[in-house]
This record gives sequence, structure tokens and C-alpha cells, in this order.
Amino acid sequence: MSSSAGPPGTATVAGLVLHKGRLEEVPGDVLVSALDDFTPTFANEVFVVLTREGEQLGDDNPHFAGRDALLTGALKALARIEPEAEQRPRMPASYVGEGHVLLETAFGHLMLVDGADTSIVPHLIRDGWFDRDLTDFILSLLAPGMTFIDVGANFGTYTLIGAGAVGETGQVIAVEAVPEIGTLLFENVVMNGFAPRTTVAQCAVGDEPGTITFYEFSTRRGGNSAVASVAEAAQANYGETVTTREVECSTLDTIIAQNNVSRIDLMKIDVEGYEYAALLGARQSIKKHRPRLILEWLPSFHETQPETMRKLWALLVDELGYDLRRIERGATTRPITFDELASSGHSDLLGEPK
Repeated sequence: MSSSAGPPGTATVAGLVLHKGRLEEVPGDVLVSALDDFTPTFANEVFVVLTREGEQLGDDNPHFAGRDALLTGALKALARIEPEAEQRPRMPASYVGEGHVLLETAFGHLMLVDGADTSIVPHLIRDGWFDRDLTDFILSLLAPGMTFIDVGANFGTYTLIGAGAVGETGQVIAVEAVPEIGTLLFENVVMNGFAPRTTVAQCAVGDEPGTITFYEFSTRRGGNSAVASVAEAAQANYGETVTTREVECSTLDTIIAQNNVSRIDLMKIDVEGYEYAALLGARQSIKKHRPRLILEWLPSFHETQPETMRKLWALLVDELGYDLRRIERGATTRPITFDELASSGHSDLLGEPK
């Protein structure tokens, strides 16, 4: 942060540069004073520039969610709990019967989870979060009053974080295909007091309504998928026991219309290789609301149908009009090409509307 009569020693400074991913390094009183005395005049994926003169950024700027969002982001960053600095130890995880474990996250949320899971639950028990980089990035994009759609919500790790971030004036829709996991998701929403602002849709999502075959894993419950090749790979690589069942399938456009959504600010889609079909069923809503998108990309999901990767890229970039960037550490992003994605491993992507 460059130095300005608000913050100490800044009376002669013309402007400030804030790094979005490092707001926690700025003292809260300094940031509040800076926002009072300076005007946001430029923003990109990484920085916000504040100056004494110049035209204030408009509400249509995709990289600036407003003064309140900056303050909220800083306060959230300050409030994030590191294990070595916790003021209060987290509640120990406890077995509560029927294969379920009750735990407390680093954000103070209570969660009921499937104790047999080995993909997500061990991290929640040990660390209090799953994928800290993605967690921080999602928090950097959400603010009070926003609408967050969490597709492939699983036990609700990001649903609960999102519901806390958007506040009482915001809205969350969480979608989960597996009935037993969807039930735990719903209980977690209710248990944390987020039911008034959160809808849980217990179904799969695709390009048309009906039923689809769903492949469920006995231990890696975060990897359940509607893609047969994903299940076959889990069996071959991890010795996973896979069962199948028919589950109800809707479209995101239908779910969004049923819930009277007036805005969508962020849509996270993590459906283990079924992203293309899910996006096809969300085209109307995406074109109307132009939310930011967060997507998981893993080439191995498409080994038996590599053309699906090209179709997914074309749908996002050409038809829906999004710039795709890879999410990096520190809540930052960088540009990425199709060829790089196709030849790399796992990536979390940010889609920014053009």
C-alpha cells in the first residue's frame, strides 16, 4: 500500500494502491480512513487504486464491488483463524452415531459430516477448512447483500462460508445430488442459523430435467460424479467401491427461477466432470445475471471424451462471453489458455464476464 490527511503520514500523497489479496496486512483504522479520504478510480483482478481526484468507479465495474466490500474483505481477512493464533480452541470432532461426525470449522460453523469420507472430512477435522486458497478467494468475492450459488455443495463447506459472507440481506442456493449428503447439508444450514437466507436443492443439475445415473464412492464422498469414466478411474486408481443410483436432475435455470433470484454475484460449480451439462442448463441465468463463475477443471475427467473439454471452453468463452483465469495463492488469478489447461493437472478457474 502506498501512503495519503487520512492515514498517518499521507497528507501529501496523491494516491494509494491496495492489493486485494493482502488487505489483512493493512491496519483496519488505516483502511477505513483511506476509504474516507480517497476515491476508488481504478481496479483490476489484483489491485484497487484510490486517488484524491478522478471519477469514482461505477457499479458496473466487474473488479470493484464497492467501498463496503473492501471493508468487509479486510475485516474477514482479519477475522480468519490461524491455528497458532486461535483465541478459542475449536470443539473436538465427535462421533454422534449413524456414521456421522460433528465438527467445528475454523470459521465457527458446526457441521455434521459422513465419518467414512476420506476426501474432505479429514481436512475439516484437522484444519477447520478444506482448500484454504479457494476459501480465501471465495471470501474475497462475496459481500453482504450478494447472491451465491453453490453447485456440488457436498456437506456445505462453502455454502456455510458463503451464507456468513452475504449476511442477512443476501441469498444462497446450495445444490447437492446425493440424498444422504443433501440431508446433512440441509441440517448444517439449519444448525448454523442460515436457513432464512439459504435454499438447499437436493438434486443433480444438467442440461435437461429428468433422472440421471449417479456414481457414489464409499470413501471419497467429495468425488461422487455423474460421469462413468470418473467412477472407473476412482476404482482403478484408488480401489474405490462405487455404487450407482438414479437421482432426480433439474436445471440451474429452473432452480433459479423457482427461487425468485433477482441477482447472482457468484456461482461455484464443482460437479466432478459434469460441468458442461450443468452450464448448458444454466445459460439463461448466466446470460441474464452475468455472475462471476468458479469452476473446477481436471483433464482426467474427460479422458474418454476429450472433445468435451473443447466444448466446455467454447461454451464459456465464445457463447457465454467469459474470460477464464486460473486461481492462484493469495486470492489472485492469472490468465490461462486452453492448451495450458488441457495439458495441466487440477485447476480452479475464475470466469469473469467480458
